[in-house]
Amino acid sequence: MSELLRSVFLALSPDAVTEGFLYLMLAVFALALVCRFARTGNEFVEQAPGLLTSLGILGTFTGVIIGLFEFSLVDIDQSIATLLDGLKTAFITSVCGIGLSIVLRALTRFIPMPGDSSGPVTELSDIQQSLQQLQVALVEGQERQLKQSETQLAEFTEQVSRSLVA
Repeated sequence: MSELLRSVFLALSPDAVTEGFLYLMLAVFALALVCRFARTGNEFVEQAPGLLTSLGILGTFTGVIIGLFEFSLVDIDQSIATLLDGLKTAFITSVCGIGLSIVLRALTRFIPMPGDSSGPVTELSDIQQSLQQLQVALVEGQERQLKQSETQLAEFTEQVSRSLVA
């Protein structure tokens, strides 16, 4: 089985693998945008950023494997060039997968579609009020924790004093 994998990876050229992954990622990106604007395939549109990232990671491992399969300590000069070609594939696919994922996520999250009713708009005053309530709750919790710690410290000090006197 390992010989079969070895022969498959040796037959792949780093440039062809890079192009293949880039075309596949661009196709997923374009399909997700088309689905979003056509208002179909909402589940695909939601999952597409994760798929793009996963394809980038898969391209990374494929590039590293291609570079390592031909690495030889006997011929370091040629091996370094092959290894760097594989690493180039690895980094290009990672950057493109993550970059397309970020762009797609930004487009789907922050740019509303015309006619979308995403619910009521949150006002800054509502956010400020919520933050103030959160701050009050945090301060109260810290004060309770401080009082509890002081009580425990006093009890511990008394126990230590009794133990030393006895």
